[in-house]
Amino acid sequence: NNAVNEMINDFKSCNSTVADISVGIVCFGGYKAEIFNPIISVNEIVSVKMNANGGTPMGDALRIAKEIVEDKNIIDGRSYRPTIILVRDGQPNDDWEEDLDNFIVNGRSAKCHRMSMGIGVAKSTPAYQVLERFAGSSEDVFDAKNARDIRRFFRYVTMSTSARTQSSNPNLI
Repeated sequence: NNAVNEMINDFKSCNSTVADISVGIVCFGGYKAEIFNPIISVNEIVSVKMNANGGTPMGDALRIAKEIVEDKNIIDGRSYRPTIILVRDGQPNDDWEEDLDNFIVNGRSAKCHRMSMGIGVAKSTPAYQVLERFAGSSEDVFDAKNARDIRRFFRYVTMSTSARTQSSNPNLI
């Protein structure tokens, strides 16, 4: 929560005449996935406080995220290329494979920049391979063994997103 709130506050301080940064959060834990925070300007977000809740229904989360990305009323065609971040601490416990393939291959979601972070997920495990598959390469998979690593990851997301808003072509990664 602290790392996400720091990221949002840093986004608020980015002064860009080119882009307004918006953030949406889909949480998935226990037995369901749901929109925790709809996509809104970071300037409208006061604070984020998410709770861990067992289980990992990643397929449901990917379906929700895909619906958001595909909806031109939420992310219109003039918006810059979205960055989608997957943060997990274990192996999905639902039917996720078809939803993942659909997300990374079909429609507007296939064009998103995807990054993932595994919290306590060892490399070369099936859980890590899911993170690589989502991100598209091991270069966009980050490992977190403690809270400091989580904070570093979100600082990286902040810096790369901020740099994109200042770029002459924010769609380039």
